[in-house]
Formats: sequence, C-alpha cells, structure tokens
Amino acid sequence: MQLAVLISFSVQAQHTLSGIVTDSRSNEPLPQASLYLPELQRGLCAQSDGGFIFPDIPGGKLLLEISHLGYKTKFLNISVPCDSLIRIQLEPSVFYAKEVVVTGYRSQAPQETTFTIAQLTRAQLNEAGAFSIADALTRIPGVSQLTTGAGISKPVLRGLYGNRIQVNVNGLRFDNQQWQDEHGLGLSDIGIDRLEIIRGPVSVLYGSDALGGVINVIEERPAPVNSRSQDVNFRLYSNTYGMSLNYGYKKSSANKWKKIRAGFDSHGDYSDGKNNRILNSRFASYNLKAGWGKNKANSIHVVNVASSYSLFGFVFDSLSRKREDGRLSRSFDGPHHIVSYIQATSENTYFRDRKEIKFNIGATSNLRMEDEGGGGISLSMLLNSANALIQVIRPVGSFAEWVYGGSIFAQTNTNFGGRIIIPNALSGEASAFGYYKFHRDKWLLEGGIRYDKKLVETFATKSLNVTDNDSPTQEIIPFTRFYNAFNFSAGAARTLIDNLQVKLHASSGYRPGNLAELSSNGLHEGTLRWEIGMPNARIEQNLNVEGSVLYTSSCWHVSASVYSNYFRNYIYLEPTGTEYYGFSVYHFQQTNANIRGMELSSGWRLPGIHTEWDISYSSIQADKSNGEPLPFIPANKITSMFRQKLPPMGKFQNAMIHAGSVYVFDQNRPAAFETSTKSYLLIQAGIQAQCGKYQLSLTGNNLLNKLYYDHLSRFKYYGIANMGRSIVFGLNFKF
Repeated sequence: MQLAVLISFSVQAQHTLSGIVTDSRSNEPLPQASLYLPELQRGLCAQSDGGFIFPDIPGGKLLLEISHLGYKTKFLNISVPCDSLIRIQLEPSVFYAKEVVVTGYRSQAPQETTFTIAQLTRAQLNEAGAFSIADALTRIPGVSQLTTGAGISKPVLRGLYGNRIQVNVNGLRFDNQQWQDEHGLGLSDIGIDRLEIIRGPVSVLYGSDALGGVINVIEERPAPVNSRSQDVNFRLYSNTYGMSLNYGYKKSSANKWKKIRAGFDSHGDYSDGKNNRILNSRFASYNLKAGWGKNKANSIHVVNVASSYSLFGFVFDSLSRKREDGRLSRSFDGPHHIVSYIQATSENTYFRDRKEIKFNIGATSNLRMEDEGGGGISLSMLLNSANALIQVIRPVGSFAEWVYGGSIFAQTNTNFGGRIIIPNALSGEASAFGYYKFHRDKWLLEGGIRYDKKLVETFATKSLNVTDNDSPTQEIIPFTRFYNAFNFSAGAARTLIDNLQVKLHASSGYRPGNLAELSSNGLHEGTLRWEIGMPNARIEQNLNVEGSVLYTSSCWHVSASVYSNYFRNYIYLEPTGTEYYGFSVYHFQQTNANIRGMELSSGWRLPGIHTEWDISYSSIQADKSNGEPLPFIPANKITSMFRQKLPPMGKFQNAMIHAGSVYVFDQNRPAAFETSTKSYLLIQAGIQAQCGKYQLSLTGNNLLNKLYYDHLSRFKYYGIANMGRSIVFGLNFKF
C-alpha cells in the first residue's frame, strides 16, 4: 500500500500548514500518522479523519518528516508560504526506517548529503540490550569500542577515538576529559531519540577534534502539539545483576513545550564466559534532564539542562586492593572513578527574509575524581567548557543554499587533588566558515572551507608527580602555543538510475595534542604506566578521500564505502623499554600514518511476510609511515541480523523476534605494546511485543557464553576476558 498526503498553505505573516493523510489505494484516512518539523521541534499526530494542521509556521525552507506504522518514512522539503497542493506516496516500511540527519548546520533527509552517515534509533538501542552508548554503536559498520570493563567504554570510529572524535549534545560540543584510555564517554542513553555517526573528518563543519568523525546525540522529541505523555522504562540485566529505571514527562501546547526525565543505572560486577566474577567492575549512574521550548512569531527558542553523577570501579587496582564481597554488592569502598557533569544549552533559530539564523550557546562543567583505595580522593580535576555558535542559512536561487558563520570555544582545567596527571590549563578556539550546497534533479554538490585559531596555555601545577631528581624527565615546563588551521570539504553525489546513488567525498581535519599528549609526566593509575608528554608536538592533520555507492529498492539494499585517511603528525604512545619505580615508561611520539578500510552492507526486506535480514562487513588497516601498525586498531568483523514480525497473539500486538551474530576476525597486527587477539563468534537473539500500554522485550547477548578477548579491551593484558552471557528484560509503560 502507498500513502498520499495532501498539504495546503495559507499566505500570511504567520502561515498554516494543513492537510490530510490517507491510504492511496483505499483512500481511507490514516489516523495517528506522525508529522514532524525538525527545525521547529514541533510534531503532531493526524486526527481520526486523517487531517492535521500546523498553525503559526514561519516563512522559509522547512523539512517535513511524515511517518506511519507500516509505511516508510518520507521527507518533504517545503518553502513556506506555498499555495499549491503537494501529494506524497509512501512505500511499505522497513522495520527501522532512517530519520532526519543533522550535518553541522541543519536537519535534512538522509540522501541529501555526501557525508557517510549512519544512525542508531531508539528502537535499535532497546533491541541491542547494551550497557552503554558505545556498546550499542558497535552494531554499525566501522564502529568499535575501547573498553575497560562493561561500564567504561568509548566509541572507536574507523580506528580513531577519544579527542579525535567530537561528541555533540543539543547542537554543541560535549567534552568530559576524553584524553585518557580509561575515561569512558559517560553519557546515558535515557531520553535519547537516536544517535548519528558521521564517519571521516568533519572539521569544516565542527572544528577541531572532529578529524575522525562526529557523534550527534539527538534528544527525544517534544510531545505532539496539544498533548502530554508520561512513560516509565525499566530494564534488568542478568550478568551484572543490574537494573535501569527512568521516568519521563512531556507536555506541549500550540507554541510551548516542556519535558523532564530522571533515572538511574546500577550494576554489580560482571562475569566472563566461564562465570568468573571480575571483581570491582561494578558501576552506577544517576541522571536528570529537562527541556523547555517556545515558538514565537518568527523564532524558536529551546533550553536544555542535563546533569549526571557516575561511579566506576577500578579493576586494575582491585586485583590487589579490593576485598571480595557479596555477589550483589554495589559498594564502592574500593578504588573507583567518580564522574559528574552538568550541562546547560540554549538553541535559538530566527527566520528573517527567507534566511534562517541559528545562535546556540552552552556551558558544561565536568568533575572527575579518583579514590585509589585509600579512602580519600587523590585525583580531582574540574573541566569547564563554554561555547557559542552562530550560522546563517541563505537560499541561493531555487536549488542551492549558502551557509556561513563562526564559533567560539573556551575551556579551563583545574586540579584540586594531591595527585596531578595533567596541568592546570586554558584553551580557546575561534573559527569562521562558509559552506555551499547545490541539489537539483540527480546531482548533489556541496563543499566549504573553515579557518580555526586555537590557543593552549598550561600553568605550573605542583610537581606533576615528579618525586625526585631521578624522574625519567624534567618537570614539564608551562607553555603558551597558538595553532592555525585551514580545512575544507568537497563532495558530489549522482543518482545514476532510480534508487542508485554514487558519492565521492574529500575532507580534511585537524587537532592539536590534548593536555595528556602535550604535558603529562606521571603515573596513570588506571593503566599502570608512567606517561610523558610531548610539549612541542606539531598539529595533527588528516586528509580523507572516500567513495561510496548505495542502491535501495522496496525489497533490497546494498551499500559499499572505501576510504583512505592520511595523517600528518599522528600522535601515539610508545613504550621506552625502561621503568621508573617498577612502572613502564611511555613517551608520546609523532609520525605520519595512513588508515585504509571499507564498509560493506546488504539487506533483504520482504514486506508481504514482514521479514528483514541485514549483513555487514568492515575492514581496516592502519600503519605508521615505516609500515608498523598503529595501536588500538580494531579487528575486521562481520555482523548479521534477522528480524521477523509476528502476527497478533491475543493481547500481544506488533511482536517481533530477532536473531543475529557478530564474527570478529583474528587481529594479528598488534602495535609495539599490544598482543595479538584470536577470532570469536557471538550469538544474540530476542523478542519484543506490545500489550496495551506495555512494551515488553527480552534480549540475549553472547548466548553461547563464549570466553573471548576483544582486541580493544584493556583487560586482556591482565588475563581478564570480556563479558559472558547477558540476558536483558525490558519494560516500557506509557500513560
């Protein structure tokens, strides 16, 4: 079946968008069809007769997203005001349809960009039964995770992680001290609508730290206009004896909306594939979010506030310091991290003479502390960040637009503890950019340039752990350095025949060294390494070239991407072969490097019997200029997933079963201080169904209870395996 949508507009200072949603075959109305305007953050559901109306819509170019259960999501670019009727036909849906994507400056349909973008929706997050955002993202080709147990993990995009990956929350950069291996991303998945991954350098749109890619965290949508909703989400985890609980409330009127969500996660120690308990791998998190929005005559204003308090056990130290306690214990009396943050953002959009002006400001305060087993805080660092972004989107004729603007980012790091890893410091960044996009018929062309100037200034901070004159290096000397960088992006896409699109994209990125790479001189407790920085490190730059092809039909899709990512002055950590007080000494070094790889995916969908099967393969090879492998490069892997929708069974509706596997190949090209890793196969399966207002799910990961070591697990060097079998029960209740 196909869906027809009729839309009409009235011409006035504030415009009205209205229409009716019907089935094109039967011409019957489709009530509860969802319509959403991303730029305005306004959505509604069609009425019982299929009709809908958006009052008080500002003039300009807007994107309308239309979806309904059983149909594919459709995207419509509209220019308001418009007095013509527009008819849309929707094809039968897949299980997880793509939604609007965000590429630096605006929301757009997935096919309207030359960047390589992947999404993970809320439904897919629930299906994964994952313990963290990074864990869930590994379902995407080209994405892995660097882990220190189940609770501490960070995403790895095409072999890059930490400060080479920029994370954006509510449209602004989020930083919670990602410079250290054992510092996890630390973002909860509560209140998240979806995650977007842009693979490859995107510095032209996002600035520094985006040379490896970008993760956009998209918060949940407001309630439909003139409605309110509440929900409770509850999950139980068998392996960690864990629990997750959160509550959300949303309310919207014609011109205002508000939402709030609060929740917590609590996990005990995990067990490996032989049911060995990994002592002190426990973790817990407490989170609160709130948002307010208001639509005025020609502007939209949104304020979001989020706070989090998390604890993570230190497994390395616990090997000798933590006493075994009860299996269900949640005590953090042993060595552990304490991480808390609060973030406030304001997103403002103005519509003036066909122009769209965005002005976003925000601030984040992140406190990271460590109790190393002595009962007190030994390390305490406060990272304060503030940023502002302004951009103007101006149409150029009927088929192009010009985007220009600038941003400012400032950050301070302050030590309060007795143990110092990195110095007190100040950094700042200012930029200006321009971006042009042309889209007509079968051609899509886009490109832009950006200039950034960045300051890094460090200050004398106690002794940076230098205890005597036998230290492996002199005390790191405070310095002030300025960095300048020009970056570009250029891409082209051509639709050769119906549903077949070919893309070619080239882009550059840059990143000065982070504070650890530039200025560390001391013991990193979580790694048992004495690390020494490189104050004179040159700016790290890269150039990525990739080509991709995508074919989609109502029953089949296939995509392939091939890339080559060349780095100048790649910063990496290397052992010196010496020791200091029994700890291995490591120096940060630089070299040119090249990262090459591919991502292949294919899938079949049989709408008549509601069956879906997807399979993907990702491969990567990363080398220094001398041919030696770079550290922390994931192994090649194959991921597959089968889904089958079930017929109604009494009170149970929209039931679906899924089963899949992940095969990870041998990694026989370890870096100097790494070890090889054997291949392994993991099996997963699950079922979900709706019963009235209740959504139930049961997901099993590593069902065969495989004992394995992932190459990016920092536990494998201590003979600690990854997690064994994990069964996750989920319950969602809406009222």
